[in-house]
Amino acid sequence: MAERVSSILLLCANTEQKGAEKIAQISVLMDPIGPFRFKGLVAMPNAMGPILANAFRKKEKETINLIAEIIGNGAAAKWYSAQSQRDQIIDEAQQKNIRRMQQLLRHTGPGYGIERCLYMLNPQYPCQSDILQGKIVSDVVDLLPALETLVQTNGKLPILLDRHLTAFIASRIKANVDRLLGALEAAQGDVLLSKLGMLSLLAAVQSKHGPAELPYLSAWLAKELEPAVNRFKSKILRDQMRKKLVAQSGSCSLIDLHNCLNNDIALKKDEAERKKAIREFALAAKEIAALESKEFQDNVQRLGWRLASGISTCFALATAIFVVMA
Repeated sequence: MAERVSSILLLCANTEQKGAEKIAQISVLMDPIGPFRFKGLVAMPNAMGPILANAFRKKEKETINLIAEIIGNGAAAKWYSAQSQRDQIIDEAQQKNIRRMQQLLRHTGPGYGIERCLYMLNPQYPCQSDILQGKIVSDVVDLLPALETLVQTNGKLPILLDRHLTAFIASRIKANVDRLLGALEAAQGDVLLSKLGMLSLLAAVQSKHGPAELPYLSAWLAKELEPAVNRFKSKILRDQMRKKLVAQSGSCSLIDLHNCLNNDIALKKDEAERKKAIREFALAAKEIAALESKEFQDNVQRLGWRLASGISTCFALATAIFVVMA
């Protein structure tokens, strides 16, 4: 035991590991079946979910950050690694969950972070988003109907995007939404793109879990996201998209609305035509500049003189021949 403790201390010294992490690792080595110990928190790994839920409920940021640190630095994963081979097999699903959460904590965008860990550690915990205004939603199937009711009652949602709502969807939806979350993370700081990213996520929920019709929510979102039409540079295309948007707002489908506003093919075509127009404009401007240049004017004048001289000579010769023949 002493040799193993010494090796841990040596390894920690070489990697500049923090003191709290050293203590946690050594305590697991000396008491593998006991709780992990980290900065005053003493708990079994399966208690992290309730502890984190309670910390969010009471808004205890210090405890929330502590749980995030325990998961992120691998202290929880190391506890599982220290268990017997039999127990590791039994707890294989929990180990995978912990390793997955370590990866999620490396991202800062909506749908990641400690909020995602909250819902992964507490599979039945209701969504804590302020957007729901106190409505209890524990199953993703009930999410869109709850939002539909709120829009029907209030005419709108207070906001469209928050970290709890995206984390709840990401942890409960029966689909891979990593690409959609990546787009949301890339859009941080851009309000319009963030809203479009959230529309894509809600459309994915409707696609997987229904309901088929959301008249109030889709109509409000169509109005809220109308500025997205201005992403298109072509005035003709913008007018066409506005007509489509009006039509989609009555379709009651977030999927149709998503396909209308997040149309990558149309955006790429519009961008290609914009670049083509820029090239054509630059070429025309170059030709106009050449026609207006002093060099061109001088060349035209000299050419005009030569032509006039040639024509005069031709007339003189013709006149001389006519006189001789007469």
